[in-house]
Amino acid sequence: MEDNQPASTTPAASQAAARPSYSRATLRYINSMKFFGVVYIAVGLAFFFIPNQLFYVMNLPTKLGLLEPIAESAERFWLVMTSAMMAMLAALSFLAAESPGIRGYALVHILSKTVSIAGFLYAFINHGHCLAYLIGAATDLPIALYVTWITIANARTGTHE
Repeated sequence: MEDNQPASTTPAASQAAARPSYSRATLRYINSMKFFGVVYIAVGLAFFFIPNQLFYVMNLPTKLGLLEPIAESAERFWLVMTSAMMAMLAALSFLAAESPGIRGYALVHILSKTVSIAGFLYAFINHGHCLAYLIGAATDLPIALYVTWITIANARTGTHE
C-alpha cells in the first residue's frame, strides 16, 4: 500500500469525515430546536382541531375562584393565524437545528416568544384577569429564556456564521 493513499475509502468513512464535529453546546442547541419543532407541530394541531378542549383544561383551575375563566370561542378566525404561527415556529426550529450557524432563526424564535409574553400580560392586565393569559405567559417565558440561553451558548462556541 502506498503512503499517500487514504486508510479507508469506504462510504461510511467518507460520510463520517464529512460530518461536522459540534461542541456540546451546539449539540444541545440542535437537539433542543428539533424538540421544539415537534412540540410546535403537536401544539399547533391541538390548537386548530381541539381548541375548546384546551380552553376547558385551562379553565379547570378557575373553579377555585382565584381568576376568571377564558370564554370558549365559537370563532375560528384566530385559530388559523395561531396555527400559522406554530407552523412558522416549527419550521424555524427545524431550520435552526439544520443550520446552527445561522443565528437569525433563533432570534426570530425569541422575538415571537417575547411578543406573545407581552401580549398575554397586556391582555391579563387590560382585558380581564383570565388564568389562560397567565398560562400563556408562563409557558412562553421559560421557552424564550431557554432558547436565548442555548443560542448564546452556541454563539460562544463559534459555530455561528
